[in-house]
Amino acid sequence: MISATYAEVEESEADLERFDRWLAKIAARDYFDALARLTGLPDAADAPDAG
Repeated sequence: MISATYAEVEESEADLERFDRWLAKIAARDYFDALARLTGLPDAADAPDAG
């Protein structure tokens, strides 16, 4: 079981929001549609647990 403090969760959520903004900016500048090629990659949610 993974246990995180409230502050750690808040920090992770802030990081996720920042990464989402970065990805949107990258996608807007993606002239060659390279991000569309990544759709064949498995999602992190589909990855097996490491522990």
